[in-house]
Amino acid sequence: MKKGLALCLALCLALSLATPALAEPVPLAPAALEAAPVETAPAAEGTVETPAMAGGSEDTPTTPANVTVFTGDALQTAIQNAEKDIKTVITLGASVDVSDSITLEEKNIVLDLNGFDISLERNKSICPTGGTLTVIGEGTIKEKYPYFAPILTKPSTSPTKILIGENVKLCGWAGIFIDCAATDYTTSPNPVTVVMNGTIESVLDTTQAAGHGIYINGNCKNATEGQYPNITVNGKITSYGNGIYAAGYAEWTFGPGAYVEAEDALSI
Repeated sequence: MKKGLALCLALCLALSLATPALAEPVPLAPAALEAAPVETAPAAEGTVETPAMAGGSEDTPTTPANVTVFTGDALQTAIQNAEKDIKTVITLGASVDVSDSITLEEKNIVLDLNGFDISLERNKSICPTGGTLTVIGEGTIKEKYPYFAPILTKPSTSPTKILIGENVKLCGWAGIFIDCAATDYTTSPNPVTVVMNGTIESVLDTTQAAGHGIYINGNCKNATEGQYPNITVNGKITSYGNGIYAAGYAEWTFGPGAYVEAEDALSI
């Protein structure tokens, strides 16, 4: 019989918002109004470029970059071309197949599934390494041939944050795979932070082996305070194996709505 684990923790967050004073508008001289338009490179095939991408200065951008993609190659290109200093919002315009792993190195990516799915080929994953990956909208990120995980990450030289929205589903051998096995915390001292508000479905892999909903690989034994993985679960996890496999030390928070159903809900 499968065992279910429901854990709820009440969280009270105090948010402080400050609104800066607005400066008086400064009228533009006629010469400024007649400035020549800025030429921009055409968008990659399968990509729709929005007006926000052409606005702002290259040095001091004032708006996020926004792009809609319709193919896996266009998704890969949009992430590769994202500036490290700018929040880039990438929206799916269709379900896409991704043939190679997607690496996000120190970028701030908001991935809006927009009612569509991302299917990853064999042994391929989305791999945030430093920076922030926020997945929103309704849809599924899944392994076509489950063996690793749709989201695969490891500690880096800069903090890594992964935020999974409430309408997002991750499906694979593991849902989120944090690889700490070969981490040298003297050179990669920054933690991985995960907030999982959506759904994880851990399925049997291609050899029929059971996996884990959230998987920490390695014992993190050389980490010091502030370097450990920090994981908050507010959503639902189902698994044929472990709901959570927490090797080594990590900081875990189970918030409102947290639910784990698996043969072994929690293994340490």
